[in-house]
Amino acid sequence: MKKLLGIVFLSLLWCNVVFAGCRDDIEYSVSYDDAFEEFGKEKTAIFFVFKNKSEKEIELSNIRLISKDGHTMRKYKYEIDGDQFDAETLRPYAISEPFFSIKGLNLDVAKSTGYECKYVTKSEPKIKKNKSGSSGAKGFLKKLLGNN
Repeated sequence: MKKLLGIVFLSLLWCNVVFAGCRDDIEYSVSYDDAFEEFGKEKTAIFFVFKNKSEKEIELSNIRLISKDGHTMRKYKYEIDGDQFDAETLRPYAISEPFFSIKGLNLDVAKSTGYECKYVTKSEPKIKKNKSGSSGAKGFLKKLLGNN
């Protein structure tokens, strides 16, 4: 019985570690802005604030406003030199504040906001190691003279 309890306890502990993801490293808030008085009381923009609490780089994507029936009402996109992007990179211990226009949307049917995230993994450049331990002219000379 003790073994069974031990296995269950370790399994639950392992599951907690497995399911810990990038959302645990992000502090997230949303606000609406009545930025332009000329539009009256209509909300014109939605602002997101993402704070990275870790030393890891995180990619944010699919930042969106969601309707009560689960559909995406509007999605965050930005453009650089004619190319469109919908992902934002959150550097370690940094803050990102993406926003987009919601002018003209019926916010009575808006329910929530959402985003997806994943850790950015950088591959280390592979350094080619010389098998003989010598490089250049010395290595060539050693091979020529047969001194390995």
